[in-house]
Amino acid sequence: MPWSSLACLLAFVSVFGLYLQWKTRRKSPLKNLLFWTAFVVSVYCWVLLAGAEFGIVYGFAVGGLLAITVAVATANYKDIRADKQKLLKNLSVGRHVWLRNLAYALLSVPLAGYAATASTTWVSALFLGNPTNHIVFVYLAVPVVWGALAFVACSYRNIFRGAALLGLFAVIPTVGLIWL
Repeated sequence: MPWSSLACLLAFVSVFGLYLQWKTRRKSPLKNLLFWTAFVVSVYCWVLLAGAEFGIVYGFAVGGLLAITVAVATANYKDIRADKQKLLKNLSVGRHVWLRNLAYALLSVPLAGYAATASTTWVSALFLGNPTNHIVFVYLAVPVVWGALAFVACSYRNIFRGAALLGLFAVIPTVGLIWL
């Protein structure tokens, strides 16, 4: 079986399995671990197929496209008008919500960019030998890691917890880069 077919199959199984785990009432940590492992193996299959620089990007891109496909395919379109009316009623939010969102944007997103740059540079320095591979890997991986870190940091209700997590992701690779 070619690596691309195996990678796509594993990515589909992992994304759909994680979706089903999210939808069910009885969640199984073992199944979650199994589906996340399948996703990591699918990314590794892409790495075997296209190399480290492009394989990681292909793996995350295929996983993201499959997640969007599963979300669109399983959406409930019958109650869109009712949800739209509820949304319009709840749209008026207070000043504190706008200030909190502005604080997230001004604190978490730039800190996530620095953490993504430092961590991908550190990882490439640890694992890849060729300087060209370093540049390509960092260039392609920084936006993906930046988006993931910003999403995780902004998902916390407390802005300082998200900033502390990003600070941890920024300090450890920076110390690692200085050590190298």
